[in-house]
Amino acid sequence: MTISLGFKPLPIEVRLARDSDFVSALVADDDWPDGTAIELVFPHDGSTTTWPATVAGDTARWDVPSSQVAALLAANARKVRLHYRATPAGADLLWGVGSVVSS
Repeated sequence: MTISLGFKPLPIEVRLARDSDFVSALVADDDWPDGTAIELVFPHDGSTTTWPATVAGDTARWDVPSSQVAALLAANARKVRLHYRATPAGADLLWGVGSVVSS
C-alpha cells in the first residue's frame, strides 16, 4: 500500500546538444517570490553539476554556453533533477526528476 501525503516530482527531460547553448525558461503566472532559487542538478560519475536559473520577475531562465553543455555530456550525465527554494533558508523542494537526452 502507498500513501502519498504530498506530490511526486514531475517527470522532466532535458535535451542537450554538444555544440549548442542550453537556453530555457520557466514562466510563472505571477512574479517569483524574492529569494527564489531554481536549479537543474545533474548527478554524474560520482559528482554533481548544478545550473542555477536567473530569476527575475515571473521568469526563471537558463543561458548555459555550449562549452558547459559539452562538458556535462562528456561527464556522462544521464539524470536531472529540478529543485526549487522560495528563500535562501527555505526548504528545498524537488519539483522534477528525469533524464538527459543528447543529440
